[in-house]
Amino acid sequence: MANSSRTMPQSQPSIKGDFNTSYTAANISKSAAPYDFTFFSDLKVKLDNADPTYLKPFSYALLVMSSNFEQSACSGNGLTILQSVMFCAQRRGDLVGLWFQDLIANEKSVDPREVFKIIREAIAVAYPFIGLPNCVPACFGLIGVLHELEIDINEDRRRATVLQEDFLTKGLDTRQKIYRGVGNPEVHLMLKKYFPDMTYATDTFIFGYLATGSLDIFQMRQTELIIAASIIAMGATRQSRSHCKASMQLGNSEEVVSALIDTARQIADWNGQPLSDDIIVASLAEELKFNLANEETENERPSQ
Repeated sequence: MANSSRTMPQSQPSIKGDFNTSYTAANISKSAAPYDFTFFSDLKVKLDNADPTYLKPFSYALLVMSSNFEQSACSGNGLTILQSVMFCAQRRGDLVGLWFQDLIANEKSVDPREVFKIIREAIAVAYPFIGLPNCVPACFGLIGVLHELEIDINEDRRRATVLQEDFLTKGLDTRQKIYRGVGNPEVHLMLKKYFPDMTYATDTFIFGYLATGSLDIFQMRQTELIIAASIIAMGATRQSRSHCKASMQLGNSEEVVSALIDTARQIADWNGQPLSDDIIVASLAEELKFNLANEETENERPSQ
């Protein structure tokens, strides 16, 4: 990572001590499992193989910010995004910078700036679900690599301010699209009744500002796959089932979702934080089909 002598621009405070010790790895216990590039690379290959025509072009399209990724050439690097958020969900955000560093060292054709921007966007989408303290070490890890490479990122927000756009309306629309067919509308109704401020913030900021705001970089099914990866890896079993169904409903195949779960389980086992075995994708796919059919029937009924 960056050496301790490198400083921020003059207008910024100086970095304190060794960057990695002070910022990236500050929360890691002495008994934490060490970074294993070979293991994580093997997981990436296995996940990739679940659906090469979808997952391989996924990375290239994200790198060039193309919305037509199905027809793009492929480099096979985009799964870094999913593994990065799973590292954060497992409270190992310290690994993200190392993973980013190895990616750009082994794939000479990629632009570190573009890879950084994609991982940055994935973290922005995921952090409300898995917690800011779990993601900040990943942010510092990425910054450390950029400092090491002497790359300066100097840009403002991509999204409009909350005063310029109606993110509540956008968030409600995105949430409805994501949870169509999931089959638990009572969850949102209970939260809206008893936790109205939290629900308003969720709809406006998480689903509006962050999720909807990511759609100039990701497709909806990609954004949802990132959310699902985060929730699965953190071990939230009930919510994982919901987001597996949401991922499939938006166009991710059973094979991709199954591979995602398997990858999360292997990372969790490596980290000494095993996940539940009680997520059966085939059963969830059947539930989704049933729920969608019921919704279709309800929509076809004449109003009383």
